[in-house]
Amino acid sequence: MKPLIWSIVVMVGCGAITRGQVSIILRGALMQAQTKVHAQAKPQLPPQKDDLTSAREATDSFLNGVKIAELPEGRQLLSETQWITGDADNGENFYLRPRFTEFTPLFEKLFDTDVPNVQGYKRLLDMKAVSKAGTPISIRFFMVAFKDRRTNKWKVLDSGTDEDADVDRQVAFFAQRLHKTDFTSEQENYLDYGHWLLMAGNMKESREALTTALNASPNINDPGYPSTDKHASLHRLQIQALLGVLDAITAN
Repeated sequence: MKPLIWSIVVMVGCGAITRGQVSIILRGALMQAQTKVHAQAKPQLPPQKDDLTSAREATDSFLNGVKIAELPEGRQLLSETQWITGDADNGENFYLRPRFTEFTPLFEKLFDTDVPNVQGYKRLLDMKAVSKAGTPISIRFFMVAFKDRRTNKWKVLDSGTDEDADVDRQVAFFAQRLHKTDFTSEQENYLDYGHWLLMAGNMKESREALTTALNASPNINDPGYPSTDKHASLHRLQIQALLGVLDAITAN
């Protein structure tokens, strides 16, 4: 028998308290026990992270994946933090992934896009890298990330050097090359243009350019050696991948 109940039985038997008082005591004890149970059962929610912190952590994970890319764990990190994966992630079309030893952050910021409530993230690092010949070199390393609105996870869309950090200049350059097909096809030109528009946060124009790229000619009109771009199938995969990114970034 519980100590409280035993004490009450004894006091009732001795005439120290009435049965009405017993009822009041028991109700009070029950309410106290219920309050304690509710207090103990209340879950402790983790603090909510802001977008800047979440984006930074995603790019940190991407960098960790780059650093150990030869290991399965590194490749897993990259697959979780890159927007472009699989066959569409060919060579360094989207991602510069240098060997490096350490980095120092230079700047980071969230930036607005032409879609309400959709932002991107830019980050620039000073990086101590290693060349293919094994020589230590210093580079500026640039990343752009967007949040997948279906999962609320940030992923890296592109990485490169500080030349890539001037996104508006890249947009202007590729805008002038859309119909210049002496070295590249219209398909590739519209792909590059749509890619950089997306990097700049111009979602609507990016979708238009990428949609045009799907049906653009894969022919290279070099007067001395006209041909079909041998990378046309890869470019089509990349166009479709970027259109999928746009859908995920702007999802309601």
